[in-house]
Amino acid sequence: MSKKIASGISGLDSLLGGGFPEGSLVMVAGGTGTGKSTLALQFLHAGATKLNEPGVLISLEQEPSKIIASAKQYGWDFQDLIDKNKLTIVAPSIYKFESLEENITAAVKKINAKRMVIDSYTIASAFFVKPEERRRGLMLLSRKIQQLGIISLAISDVPEGKEAYSVNGFEEFVVDGVLSLELLADARRNTFTRSIFVRKMRYTEHSLKRVPFKITEKGCVIYPDEVLFE
Repeated sequence: MSKKIASGISGLDSLLGGGFPEGSLVMVAGGTGTGKSTLALQFLHAGATKLNEPGVLISLEQEPSKIIASAKQYGWDFQDLIDKNKLTIVAPSIYKFESLEENITAAVKKINAKRMVIDSYTIASAFFVKPEERRRGLMLLSRKIQQLGIISLAISDVPEGKEAYSVNGFEEFVVDGVLSLELLADARRNTFTRSIFVRKMRYTEHSLKRVPFKITEKGCVIYPDEVLFE
């Protein structure tokens, strides 16, 4: 068994069998509104504030100022962490794949990062026109990230109704783990419930239950011992 690294997210480590295996690249897959970005930001904040693990956020979608504002609604002061070199947010050009690789390596080395988030792997695939180039490029990127030896979360935006965990349908096979987030309909209560399931996690025994979680004013809370729709 690999050394386990605490996620810092309430209830998640119980599903993971004690935490993320050291050096893992984990895909956080789900549709719109399932809580992917919130969970990822919380992962970085907890690492920087509770576990002495500086973090890097590679943002291919939002400007850093919007991410800082989004984090603030949960009481997470990302600007303070940036000022203290406990966090760095990088928004690289989406037109040069080599620039993305260089930015990742430089950002991790700059603050001796121990954890990273890429938002998102879906956008990263836009670097490539041909499917074969896309597959090869993302496989090489995954390998380089894994070689950094840090815990990395890669967000994957999944269209509604799609069975795979990624847009291209192959990324889930090259990462070490997959966290599946879904909004499930509760017809009896006429509402939706957020849920999480560890679909895959190499080097560890993990839960195979899909369980409920909530996004509170302080971030994500996962309930590993509760049953959906009792």
